[in-house]
Amino acid sequence: MAGISFPTVPNLVTVDNYSNRLNMLIQIKVVYPYSFSNIKGEFKLLYSEAIHSFLYGCPDAALSLAVRCLEQGLKHYLNISNIKEIHYKDKNGNKKSIRLIHAKLFHLIQCDENPVKDKDILQYLKSLRNYTHEEKLVEDFHALEAIKHVTDVLNELLSFETLTITVEPCRLCGQNHSINIEPKDYFIGNRIKLKCPNRSEYFNNIGEFIVDL
Repeated sequence: MAGISFPTVPNLVTVDNYSNRLNMLIQIKVVYPYSFSNIKGEFKLLYSEAIHSFLYGCPDAALSLAVRCLEQGLKHYLNISNIKEIHYKDKNGNKKSIRLIHAKLFHLIQCDENPVKDKDILQYLKSLRNYTHEEKLVEDFHALEAIKHVTDVLNELLSFETLTITVEPCRLCGQNHSINIEPKDYFIGNRIKLKCPNRSEYFNNIGEFIVDL
């Protein structure tokens, strides 16, 4: 019985390409959407799949998953704001309404109730989403921009406060420590040095916290 031959994808998964894409994420400081990801396990999984799709060289999947996170984030925000019906203009400029539960990304971006301040970013993301209806493949930089902008919107809608990392017990002084991490430092791939407050600055590094998925 003949085997199935799969086409090669030269840039799909190599250590170098994975590292390069991770460095791209680190450089633009994609702050992990902590609040969004902790609403539901499904949201956390969707966002994680978007990031991993990008890292493993699947930009088409990464873009589709990123805008799906955007759609779910907007729906959740409007829902907790007790908005059950949204009002928008269709492609012909006519005013229409739709129940939130049935709304798609187009309706959410166009609707009067949209809370996002930078509407141009949403229009740009909508244009990127159009790649899913075309033969043209998504480039890495388009997927990366989608992830960055979607994540910024999710953090605008569902912000989070300083996060606390607990170290117990500290290997240097034996006590338990609570170490705060600011949201701006909570970007994917960031290595944060954890320091013991009871030791001198010349000998107080108790390890690293890596912002992961």
